[in-house]
Amino acid sequence: MTKTLEEKISGLSPERQQKIQDMTSQLIAEEQTKMTTPSERINSIAYTEQFLLDLIDPKKTPRVPKEIRERAMRLLRHYPSKFDLEMMSDHDEWTS
Repeated sequence: MTKTLEEKISGLSPERQQKIQDMTSQLIAEEQTKMTTPSERINSIAYTEQFLLDLIDPKKTPRVPKEIRERAMRLLRHYPSKFDLEMMSDHDEWTS
């Protein structure tokens, strides 16, 4: 029968177990520093809106197929306004 990770770790010396715990803690701390900030989320949404607007403008993107322009137009129809973005940035879910 295959051992679980916990079973394998429990069979190690206390020093090795501590080293694994320390490395795991360090990885978790590093990942937490890589998390997206609320302003990065809002900026991403704003940049995406500009990208979609550029897609529907034949002067800015002359070689984009009609189907792609239409799809971008449909997406923009329900895209959040700047007011919506400000409201979202004030909401706890977006800032946590």
